[in-house]
Amino acid sequence: MECKKTKRLMRKYRAILFTTLLFFLLINTLQLWEGKIGIFAMIILLLMVIYFFVLSIVFSVQLYRGYKEKFQLKKRLFVLGILFFTLSTTLIFPRGLINYELFESESILIAQREGAANCMTTLKLRENNTFTEKQVCFGITEINGEYMWLGDTLFFKTTSKIRQGDEFYEFAVIKDEGNNEFNFVYYMNNTDSVGKWLTITKNEINSLQKSQELKPKYLNPYDSLENIFIDTTTLSGKREFIMNHFLIENSPSNIDYDTLIDLNYDGIDDYIIRYYGQSGTGIKNRLKVYLFDKNTKYYIVDTQLSSLSNPTFYLEQKKITAFYIGQGAGSGCKLEWINEQWITTKNFVVDSHNKNIIWNINYPLKGKTEELFLPYSMIPPTEVLETNIEY
Repeated sequence: MECKKTKRLMRKYRAILFTTLLFFLLINTLQLWEGKIGIFAMIILLLMVIYFFVLSIVFSVQLYRGYKEKFQLKKRLFVLGILFFTLSTTLIFPRGLINYELFESESILIAQREGAANCMTTLKLRENNTFTEKQVCFGITEINGEYMWLGDTLFFKTTSKIRQGDEFYEFAVIKDEGNNEFNFVYYMNNTDSVGKWLTITKNEINSLQKSQELKPKYLNPYDSLENIFIDTTTLSGKREFIMNHFLIENSPSNIDYDTLIDLNYDGIDDYIIRYYGQSGTGIKNRLKVYLFDKNTKYYIVDTQLSSLSNPTFYLEQKKITAFYIGQGAGSGCKLEWINEQWITTKNFVVDSHNKNIIWNINYPLKGKTEELFLPYSMIPPTEVLETNIEY
């Protein structure tokens, strides 16, 4: 009978030791896994708190029983020692005994922002060109990657997995906004004119940035164009950077020319890249239009104007015409500058498969339509649309 009681007691001690050591292991590896489970982090952390209180109750019960037997049972003393060590170190070091950041490269820039519901975003740039962004908001999300400097612009490349549908910021800049506490801003892409602003709490980046400008580190240099260092502190440098990335992303399209034109009548020239498209049976003169944003001091892609084919600019009359007509069908439009924006005031469609070739013309602002019976051609007749495009 006494033997069975001893066996049950030993099984109980082993169970207590196992659950205590498991808790100790989870606490001391918390920094390694909490950012990888997203929204489940808060649930697991709540379970860990419950886990802690259960072990505290077990410790109290074992302490009481040990006191009653005057601490004569060595196995119980051993279990009490393990429980006491685990619970006390958790109270003193709730994120574990090991600070894993000591094994990482030193942080040279830290930026933070507290949002609604005390949601906190923390970005750390390290000396070895790696970064970590941690978001704590009803869950913990951590994104890791690499960064590089090109002039005054910081570019990111993620190395950790991101949930499907999520995106990380493409680039960032440090801004001097006077009394504005938010002085670090990063953008999703070239079309993002708002960005996300953070407050810099630590900045030792200036000396490191200068050394990198002399010998920059590049992320996965798969093309010689990416290895060209460009000073993006100037407008000409920003345009050169845009041109290089355009060549990389749109190869094998050939560029005809690039130029500066004020397309939004704000007194500042915008940047245009003219190139010839690759697919289709019609004339394929294309443009990539970057409007200069006064607030961010960057060129921002204009998707409306960049979608036009074979455009003709009549800037004094404040109008643009564009069209694409292939061997089977086509369409075109006229844009006019109205109320500080480009608005479609005329469009047409034509289909060569119909027995009678009809150019269907629509005037959206007037609510009018008309039909013209004219021969089919891959450049619209002057009766349909003004253009200076020729074969």
